[in-house]
Amino acid sequence: ALLKSGRIAFTARVAKPEALKLWMLGYNGERLEEIPVRISGGALTADFDTAKLKNGPTPFFEIAED
Repeated sequence: ALLKSGRIAFTARVAKPEALKLWMLGYNGERLEEIPVRISGGALTADFDTAKLKNGPTPFFEIAED
């Protein structure tokens, strides 16, 4: 399958953002790589390039407590 890669940037205002992590998922739903996030002002912010992920690009991500 061909996937278009690019930069993803978002901010999510959530309860307890410091407890959350962002994960890149494989096609089977397995967590493959943790993606660094920033916590500021009660919000979780991520900014990354899918072309630079260790396991290649994916359309699947998860934000969850670890």
